[in-house]
Amino acid sequence: MYIVNSQNHGVFHMQTIQSKLSVAESAQKLIEKINELGLVLVAHVNHSKAATNAGLSLRASELVIFGNPKVGTLLMQNNPTAGLDLPLKILIWEDGTSQTQISYDEMEAIKTKRNISDSDEVLQKMNGALSMLANHAAGN
Repeated sequence: MYIVNSQNHGVFHMQTIQSKLSVAESAQKLIEKINELGLVLVAHVNHSKAATNAGLSLRASELVIFGNPKVGTLLMQNNPTAGLDLPLKILIWEDGTSQTQISYDEMEAIKTKRNISDSDEVLQKMNGALSMLANHAAGN
């Protein structure tokens, strides 16, 4: 995994990796993998297209929202407010040097922020899935 940046903002742990592909190509690879794995694609938001439609400019930026109700429900049973952080999200964006970056929040953020206990195994599996999906989308 090519970690460009790992940031800890209090309870927020975010990973960012550099992609070998464009934003659009990375998003497409991510969506294909989500479908292949039988996960639920909730939404695909093209932030830059929305900005253009509003008469504004924004570097390429696409958000993919997805999940697995069999897994996410376990966290929400532990603490219903986990639903504020679920389903999962991966942001694919172009930085100021025209490089594609892929960012996601680690599950530790949800655990800490929502005071979730007795779910470490589920959270570790979700972290592993996020890392695998991000790296796949990055062409690694």
